[in-house]
Amino acid sequence: ISERHGQFFRRSGLIWMLMDSLQQSTYTSRIWCVFEIFVARKHDVPCTILIDPEKQDECDHGINSLEELDEACRVHAEHATASYAQDEEGIKKEILEQFGTFDEVNRVVEKELRSVVTDTLLRLRSGTTASSDSSQNLPHLLSMPSCSKTFHQTQHGKDGY
Repeated sequence: ISERHGQFFRRSGLIWMLMDSLQQSTYTSRIWCVFEIFVARKHDVPCTILIDPEKQDECDHGINSLEELDEACRVHAEHATASYAQDEEGIKKEILEQFGTFDEVNRVVEKELRSVVTDTLLRLRSGTTASSDSSQNLPHLLSMPSCSKTFHQTQHGKDGY
């Protein structure tokens, strides 16, 4: 599964994360979503979050510290689910066969989420395009006022999340 998805992602050039919120997002509880971010990063395909422009002004994300950012980006692939049991079992089996644990997948996805959530917060709070080096902007990000709820949930293939 992973190699086939990696080839597709390389051809597409970018992965969009359509998140329902930046904190406790349904997106990170779905095994297909977690797996796709992991595969995209392993194939050097950039990821970004898509935010509904009509909801940007309603934002109240509550991410104002490194601890809150870390918590918002926490992933537990071992607990993630899918609409179809066979999808969940198949993806988790592939992860365990390849790595023995979910730790590597969680680490890679959490790192990517920290980066794209930081970029998204910068973009929302400053009204400009986020810098590609989000880590340099984190102090500026943390000093800005809050913002919240993001994009609507969408269906992805046969995994309706």
